[in-house]
Amino acid sequence: CPPEMIFHVLQYVIFIWNRTARPMLGWRTPIEALTGQTPDISMLLHHRFWDVVYISNYQQRDGQGFPSNSNEIMCRFIGFSETVGHSMTFKVWNPDTREVLHRSRLRKPTPSDANHPANEGNDRPEGPPARVLGRLVALLYIHPGWEQFGSNLGTDD
Repeated sequence: CPPEMIFHVLQYVIFIWNRTARPMLGWRTPIEALTGQTPDISMLLHHRFWDVVYISNYQQRDGQGFPSNSNEIMCRFIGFSETVGHSMTFKVWNPDTREVLHRSRLRKPTPSDANHPANEGNDRPEGPPARVLGRLVALLYIHPGWEQFGSNLGTDD
């Protein structure tokens, strides 16, 4: 992902981190410890950071066409919308316009999407290696006592 996405990487990691149970909190999540309610984590199962997703073309609303005339735009998944829409609203980045969009209707690519018009000339990298994100997560453990939770993060295993 491009370097300007670092803020969104941090938001993504912290969003998941705050919904992960910790032994020091009696196997509760930080969100649960703060609010007293168990957080819904179902949105975490759909996409990973920098996944390719398709959204409907918000710039042209001329309806549906034959699949060769798709009305979809290829974007990258960058996180979860906490203040926009319902709990299944996601943040995506449109690389063509360089905009962050909030959408609840995302579609994962399928093998038949290889000839999708949005893929023409797509030479963008597939995303950050897992070890880079793991090391970034490991750097976020700055609170004393959290090292027991994050001691195995950031390794190349």
